[in-house]
Amino acid sequence: MICLRTLPGSRWLQEIAVRGAPETALASVRTAVARVDPALPLLSLRTFDEQVARSLTTERMLATLSGGFACVALLLSVVGLYGVMAFVVTSRTTEIGVRMALGATRSRAVWLVVADAVAMIALGTALALPCVWAVGRLVEAQLYGVTAIDPPTIAGASLLLSLVALAAAMLPAWRAASISPTEALRFE
Repeated sequence: MICLRTLPGSRWLQEIAVRGAPETALASVRTAVARVDPALPLLSLRTFDEQVARSLTTERMLATLSGGFACVALLLSVVGLYGVMAFVVTSRTTEIGVRMALGATRSRAVWLVVADAVAMIALGTALALPCVWAVGRLVEAQLYGVTAIDPPTIAGASLLLSLVALAAAMLPAWRAASISPTEALRFE
């Protein structure tokens, strides 16, 4: 299918169906139109696929921009969680040192810090899911082919955010567990 764009109000066809690849018929269409009416300007001669791609340019740009903002938001949340966990570890260094001196293993010290991160992640997810439902209802008219509440997408996004948040919490936890008990007790 080839889309022709002529002057507004023209009596000529706007679309032509061709056999085979439409790209190969473009020159023939130009020649045929020039034979019939040499004064008729062909403003644009595109295939139907090119016309569809051109009409979706704005939507693709907005989707790319939204994805970029999502990545920035993810980065900010990771940095924020890392900062909070680093503060928690710094304030609990003596406690971790005492536990390690009394025989706690390194994995137990890591779990002590990660458990706080898991609680924060669970609370954040519990607060976010009702917000997702409410905002989903507001933008449902803007979505095409996707319902406002898409369980696989929401589950995938929640899982990704949780894994990234746990990774951000692991660095301060590992650092806390690798401190020797004597250094931790001298920390204050």
